Amino acid sequence: MAESNTPSIEDTELRGEIIHLDGGAIQNVEADHVNIQQGGANRIIASGVDLEQGYAVTITGEVIGMSQSGALVVQGDAISMTNSNAGTLIGEHVSVNDASIGVAVGGNTEIHNSSTLILLSRQVTGDVETILDTRGTLLAGLIAGMTMGLLFIVGSLIRRK
Repeated sequence: MAESNTPSIEDTELRGEIIHLDGGAIQNVEADHVNIQQGGANRIIASGVDLEQGYAVTITGEVIGMSQSGALVVQGDAISMTNSNAGTLIGEHVSVNDASIGVAVGGNTEIHNSSTLILLSRQVTGDVETILDTRGTLLAGLIAGMTMGLLFIVGSLIRRK
């Protein structure tokens, strides 16, 4: 019987200098460089991450590249996404093409043919469709805070009577 070298989700942790996962899934990956193709991981921590047709719950690294992939939380210095999705994206230099992001926070953000729910960035270039930009987010927060304050005041007045 042939033995499979493809890790399964039961494998809890994989550490090394360079990790290449081709298919399969792993819980935690920690390395200098991680390359995942058509596979996934729960948590990836690495200096460099390349994710192609894969998925991850959280990715933390310095240089992160994603192509046709998805992640819940991506945090890094330089992030590049193409045809991918992310729940939350936090990076100093962010480049996004044909992607969907829930919340994007970046220093310098370059976005093309992509959409975000909330975008917070010092500098944005490209064409992005966003529900709330930096000003909109601040305004929404201000309105929500004022509404909550009024509700607390009315609630305390009702309890006194």
